[in-house]
Amino acid sequence: MILVSVVSVPLTVGYLGGERYGAWVTIASVLTFLSITDLGLAASLTNALGKAQAEDAHDRGQRYVSSAFLMLSLIAFVILILASTLAPRIAAFLFPNLQSSLAQAEIIPAVMIALSIFALNLPFLVNTRVLAAHQESALANLWNIAGSLGNLAALLAVIWFRGGLPWLVFGCFGLGLAANITCSIWLFGFHKPWLRPKLASVDPALVKNLFSDGWKFFVIGIGWMVIQPLRHGDGPADPRISIALAGVHGSICARRLCLDPPDLAFEFQVQFF
Repeated sequence: MILVSVVSVPLTVGYLGGERYGAWVTIASVLTFLSITDLGLAASLTNALGKAQAEDAHDRGQRYVSSAFLMLSLIAFVILILASTLAPRIAAFLFPNLQSSLAQAEIIPAVMIALSIFALNLPFLVNTRVLAAHQESALANLWNIAGSLGNLAALLAVIWFRGGLPWLVFGCFGLGLAANITCSIWLFGFHKPWLRPKLASVDPALVKNLFSDGWKFFVIGIGWMVIQPLRHGDGPADPRISIALAGVHGSICARRLCLDPPDLAFEFQVQFF
């Protein structure tokens, strides 16, 4: 995945130019911070499924998956509504000083597309959590690799057909969503059909359990949001190094968010310590 980023960053910078590439990196970074909008449900699902598996309670595991999937879908629905109504204001807040007319024309649809695909991806967080709970993270990594290669293919296609920033957002993030949907069909249709989410299996008591553990991961996510900008405040003296590092970081964030918003607890430990 890092190799894909190393290849794609110079291609993206060269094609979009400095201003629009800066917008692309900013959008990716904002979506990274928005990962906390799952309220810790995805991380708490891993713990709950691990316990259910240890006790051989397949029915309880299926109810946990169904409950988490529904809650994440409701959160996604709220984000979709906000994205459709507030995208112009969000774009104006994030990018108040865009100079080129092309960047100004592209930024609102790019923000709306990014937020919408991010929201649609939220329910599919259960995919990697199910695999992690069953000690099958290697399979999740394979899906991530496939998504990364798809992102690179989308980038090359956008460059070939001379698409703009909205098409780049749609292609890269959209292929990630397609990979998540495909993974979900494989996971619950063939690999572990007994865990397939069902509306009838949603359990309010288990929803409460998920939230009771999830708030801890949510707090860690808030801490990560606060500390991350402070850490990068002491950047390299040479602005060209700062731009290069920001480009690599933002591109990696974009690629990872296409498939699975990061586990903020893990991200906090790796990047802070």
